[in-house]
Amino acid sequence: HSLHHARQHYELEKKISERRSALRVERLRIIYDVEQKEDLIKLELIKSKQAEHALAISTLALLTQTELLANFRRGLLEIVRRIPPTEPAARELKEKVKELPQTLIDWEKFDAQFKAAHPEFSRHLLERFPELTPMEVRVSTLLRLNLKSHEIAKMFCLEERSIDTHRF
Repeated sequence: HSLHHARQHYELEKKISERRSALRVERLRIIYDVEQKEDLIKLELIKSKQAEHALAISTLALLTQTELLANFRRGLLEIVRRIPPTEPAARELKEKVKELPQTLIDWEKFDAQFKAAHPEFSRHLLERFPELTPMEVRVSTLLRLNLKSHEIAKMFCLEERSIDTHRF
């Protein structure tokens, strides 16, 4: 009879030990899964910061290029004004100045960079304000980057009042 109890005791001890081992394995699996998810979150955060950094650099480059282009246009127009209007070169220069692009913004590229850094912004904006025009969305996008109205106006070669109207 005591041999029977000893076997039962041994079987119970074995089951308890197996259960403890299974629980340790499950605990380690959970810890591993949590660490994997934390690593993915950290990676996404790094990617987001890199996208934000690239967007900031791109925006600064656009501002600089737009400013340089505007200064170049103004300089050319000043030179053209000093040339007598009867000169054929004056008319030709005026036409060439008109052909210069007003802005250097490649909105498709800029939008892709912006969406990489702020993936939900445009969708949320248009869900909340579906009546916004494409220009108002662009202005809102640039405002999200903390650009001032005068900076945005330079990028679009517009008056600051026009940008303020779009902001409103």
